[in-house]
Amino acid sequence: MNPREFDSIEHEVLFELLNNGRIIKNTEFLDIITPEIEIERALKYLDSISIISTNFYIGKSEKKIYGEIVFFIKRLIRKLIRWYINPIIEQQNKYNRASFNIIKTMYENFEELKNKQESMVK
Repeated sequence: MNPREFDSIEHEVLFELLNNGRIIKNTEFLDIITPEIEIERALKYLDSISIISTNFYIGKSEKKIYGEIVFFIKRLIRKLIRWYINPIIEQQNKYNRASFNIIKTMYENFEELKNKQESMVK
């Protein structure tokens, strides 16, 4: 059997749908997770976490007096070391953004080359 010959029209339709990253289930189209979709999701996730903040929530304790004292001490320590932590956080944010931009550029270049290759094959 030739790879492009099918036993029935249903087999051909299913082949085309699967080949294009789509399947039919209950007459609705559902996306198959292709490597491209997975990479795009990973890029969106990396973009969302690439900037970190120094103002994360400390939290409070359930205990009245003891909890208030601990919360006050944590806030005081945070304010005292802010001068030391902020430059480190800024450096980390710059590194994260640069890394994300490089990964995104590499992916875009890969997609461009893939499209050029596909157009040359056709």
